Amino acid sequence: MSRDDLNTFDAELMAHSEDAILVEIDSEEVWLPKSVVGDFDDAEVGDFITLDVPEWLAEDRGLI
Repeated sequence: MSRDDLNTFDAELMAHSEDAILVEIDSEEVWLPKSVVGDFDDAEVGDFITLDVPEWLAEDRGLI
């Protein structure tokens, strides 16, 4: 697997800011930058979304 490989996660949108989204994945809350995972501006807090997260970011946030 290369560092740019994508990992797919199902997550609940908990909050969002101008630059990041807060999601819950496997009972863990994590902030992810919109510039990397997408802005999800059409999603509302409480919605379930599917994220494609680069391996380097998933590792950095403790998701894998």
